[in-house]
Amino acid sequence: MHIYGRGGRLSSRLAVTKVWVCLVVLLGASSLGVAGASGSAFIRVNQIGYSTSGMKQAVLMASGSEKGAIVKLVDAAGGTLWSGAIGPKLGAWSSGFPDVYLLDFSTVHIAGSYTLQVAGPINAASPPFRIDSGAKLYSALLPNALFFYNAQRDGANVDPSVMQRKPSHLTDEQATMYQPPVYLNGRLQGDLTPIGTTIDVSGGWFDAGDYLKFVQTASYVDAAMLFGVREHPDVLGAGAADFAS
Repeated sequence: MHIYGRGGRLSSRLAVTKVWVCLVVLLGASSLGVAGASGSAFIRVNQIGYSTSGMKQAVLMASGSEKGAIVKLVDAAGGTLWSGAIGPKLGAWSSGFPDVYLLDFSTVHIAGSYTLQVAGPINAASPPFRIDSGAKLYSALLPNALFFYNAQRDGANVDPSVMQRKPSHLTDEQATMYQPPVYLNGRLQGDLTPIGTTIDVSGGWFDAGDYLKFVQTASYVDAAMLFGVREHPDVLGAGAADFAS
């Protein structure tokens, strides 16, 4: 898959650099808790999973102290692969969950499906999650992310295989520039005033699934890709095997 720009197509490796940046921001957490007379507690884990060779941490949020609790990493067969005493309280998540603890099981390097279980003043259990190689954890996510960027493409070189897209916003090649607008209490005052200059803002990507483009988000993505070219020219530079100018 290639991402296209006005000057030609960018290599899939270059696109992956951008996707990785987004993934770092977009990776969320999932939690499954226990609520009872003694209180509520939830364990938040990485929904994608944890790399066998990387750091493995989860967060326990509780409505009361978990001092003295025991944490276990349990495999799909019910066996305990790792256990340890709860660490010190790190702070509060909210008034409803004033006790937050870090659960670090980075010493585990065996691939499999697991849950974290807390036995203590307030019991808790996490949703199932995976420990596996990075290639297996992200093999499905990277194509999904690349497809999203392809679907969001704007300009002349859109991908027609995505929802029968057709070239869009072609007049952005000569977009009118205006004086900075004046706002009062969040409301625009008067009309926009053209300064008699145009600028080429064609191409790029729409933002957040809609039909708008923003300077901040587009420039951040461009900067991330250029940073990758500068830091790893052997992989992302013009001499790379799959780079097409």
